Amino acid sequence: MYEMKTSLKGEQPMMDLLKENLPAFILYMAALCTVVFFSTAEFSLILIGSAPVFVLSIYLMQEAVSAFNIAQLTIPAFWYLTYLVMIYFPSFFVFHDLTGPGRHAYLFAVQSAMITVPLGILAVNRWCGFDKESINAYFTGPIQEQAPRGEKLIVYTLFLSFAVASVWVYLASLETIPLLYMLQHPGEVERLIVLREESFKLLDPRWGGSGSTPVFYIYLFLRTLVFPFLIMVSLGYLLISRNGRWLFLFLVTSVTGIFYAASSIARAPVAAIVLRVAFFLYVFKQGRLGKKTIAVLLACMLMFPFVVTKMAYGVGGMDLLDTMKKVAVRLTYTPAADLYDYFEIFPAHHDYLYGQALLKPVLVALGSDHFYIENYVYKYRYPTGVASGHSNAAFQSNLHADFGVVGVLLGGFLVGILMQGIQIYILRREKTVLNIALYSFMVYAFWVLNMGSVTSVLFVNGVIPVLLLVLLFNGMERLFGFVTYLRKADAGRSMP
Repeated sequence: MYEMKTSLKGEQPMMDLLKENLPAFILYMAALCTVVFFSTAEFSLILIGSAPVFVLSIYLMQEAVSAFNIAQLTIPAFWYLTYLVMIYFPSFFVFHDLTGPGRHAYLFAVQSAMITVPLGILAVNRWCGFDKESINAYFTGPIQEQAPRGEKLIVYTLFLSFAVASVWVYLASLETIPLLYMLQHPGEVERLIVLREESFKLLDPRWGGSGSTPVFYIYLFLRTLVFPFLIMVSLGYLLISRNGRWLFLFLVTSVTGIFYAASSIARAPVAAIVLRVAFFLYVFKQGRLGKKTIAVLLACMLMFPFVVTKMAYGVGGMDLLDTMKKVAVRLTYTPAADLYDYFEIFPAHHDYLYGQALLKPVLVALGSDHFYIENYVYKYRYPTGVASGHSNAAFQSNLHADFGVVGVLLGGFLVGILMQGIQIYILRREKTVLNIALYSFMVYAFWVLNMGSVTSVLFVNGVIPVLLLVLLFNGMERLFGFVTYLRKADAGRSMP
């Protein structure tokens, strides 16, 4: 027990522990498949055969980013640890429970990512001359920023004013706000599902509905990008300055942003804000958060999904235990099961798409024909479901739908390169409030790889847009700083 505790703190390398206990680990896996999962010879062999992949994957991730050092969780490490919980381990249950034609390709895709992604991370480390000491230096280093100057306040206020005004326009355009309707009419499942779709998703011009509008993309990025980022930035400047103005801005931003995220009763946006804020505090505090703080943040993150699950999607008055079980399944088994659908459909029920899935945002922007794969998969799984249904899945989904096993293998390697490349870019910059907010934003964005495609992570979930937002924020700050400098210079020349 002592050895495990020290390894979690990073004092004893995780691989030393694995090397010392490798025979016991393999015996444990064999016993597990025999006692718990044993049903067929094929399945038991698959479980035993996966053990070396698992051990090798842990070794590669530990060498690349010290994945099991919980005091210095990196972007790839957070993705990896959640991938184990949301995709890797549940995939064995999915494989065991289902009998479709794509189950072997599905399991191969899940297993291969355990190797290809770490290899991509190690490749970037080698190319960039990056080592794990840089991670330690970033986390243990102080904030390289003093109390924010007036230019930051001006720029932040401009962004916030635009965001708040846009929210009021959005809310005024709704006949019924789903969140308020849910509080007044809990349990009306079908009506609330319709309201959820009409209040947000059907505003997307791709549906061509009566309520669709190009302004939808502003509304979308307000929810996925602008408000989460502004909340973290205002929190950071508040912690540095202890200034009442930043407290006011933080409260206004948080209340408006969280209400806006909650208004459509989609469960993920509110939880996503809390997760980003939690990671921001984690990095700001140099990886040291108290147990009570962690418990409060975890409760806040799960609270809204829990309330919506019970009030909006609970059938027959679900009790507390049933609701907790449904939320837990949604966070574990469901992502792995959703991924399997793509392997059942392609190529058995639909030919490979050869880029139409991955290039969908580009094709949409160009006005060209595109394949809305998430809607297609939803209709395949739920033929009588809502017309605008959306079934997204982990990053292997679109890679397989486009190019099969080649896409899965090459895509996993490129995902590792992308993830670690962005992390290195951030860690080699000054540790400022904007930098920590950017880092925390990327943690969540790449976590979405467990539930979404590479293109959705890059665009909708904000990897590329947030980099542009930071550039714009810095550029506007320098502009206002230059204007202030010129005014002071003119005032100095005019004095007798």
